[in-house]
Amino acid sequence: MFYGQIVERNYLEDPCISFVGIGDSKSDNSPLQVSDFSTGVNLDKVLINLFLEGGGGNNQKESYELAAYAIDNFINVEDSVRPFLFITGDEGFYPDVDTKFLKTDLEIKRGKTLNSEEIFRGLMKKFNVFHIKKAYTDDDEEKIISKQWKNCLGAERVLNISHPKACIDVMIGAIALTSRKCDMESYLKTMAERGQDEERIKEIKESLSLYYEKLIKGQTRTVYNQNNEIKEKAEKLILENPDREKSNFYQNMKAFRSVWKDDVPSKNCCPITRELFLDPVIAADGFSYERKALEVWFETNKVSPMTEQPMINKFDTNISLRKEVQNFYEENKKKDPPSKSDGGCLIF
Repeated sequence: MFYGQIVERNYLEDPCISFVGIGDSKSDNSPLQVSDFSTGVNLDKVLINLFLEGGGGNNQKESYELAAYAIDNFINVEDSVRPFLFITGDEGFYPDVDTKFLKTDLEIKRGKTLNSEEIFRGLMKKFNVFHIKKAYTDDDEEKIISKQWKNCLGAERVLNISHPKACIDVMIGAIALTSRKCDMESYLKTMAERGQDEERIKEIKESLSLYYEKLIKGQTRTVYNQNNEIKEKAEKLILENPDREKSNFYQNMKAFRSVWKDDVPSKNCCPITRELFLDPVIAADGFSYERKALEVWFETNKVSPMTEQPMINKFDTNISLRKEVQNFYEENKKKDPPSKSDGGCLIF
């Protein structure tokens, strides 16, 4: 239902989901399990590989900070338009990352402490982070745990629920509101259309009310990678070009770019799409961009993508750069990148 509603209501385009199982690094054998990103019915296949650790330290903490560190350092979502990270649970986190899991990390070798709150705040620059909070069994401990999460993420991002099944409704609601695909009233209406009772609807409204209030007032930061959305639209226009030779050439260069990665000179890539230039143009700010990407950019912007200063919608074909990029591609398309390695495997 979670995935289906996101797709059906178009809250996000082409959503992809990864599940992370979090335990206690001080007592569990497998305190961190991370699934591949997946979609649709394949979500069942990745979920079945997660298992219940059992045990637990009974100390009102789980290793959320260890998961945050792993996600921040090893999960790449740079191509995502609106990346979300939902944390569910009823316990708090440790003040620092357990260094026994990070023996090869350079910061650990230097003796640097990895503060948990700093890691979470860094993570919030890459994801729209929310904590779906179930109350802890002890009232006094609950006050301490709740305060820790609110101080770290902001009170508006700690979404309290009392019924486990409300977890899905509150996550969908956070996505719908953040993506600006609906307001609070219209989202609650869709809940009623799905058959949710008044009690559930009231619970979700109370849980999301502070976040929604700050969101519409611009008092909470959201992560929106505009360039990725522009890239998707521009690439769609390029690939729909009736000149199949040109669209096929772009796809071939894109495949080449995915292999060569940082070994491709940055000057040969559009700063918006981060792909090799097919039809570069020089804009009024002096920078070169992919033609279709800049055309899409100007549909909603009146400033430079690079300097954020006001810029007129005027540009000229960069013939010399186009030739340079094409020559670079033709000369290297059958070669391995200079820094090619045998690869590796990261196991959580």
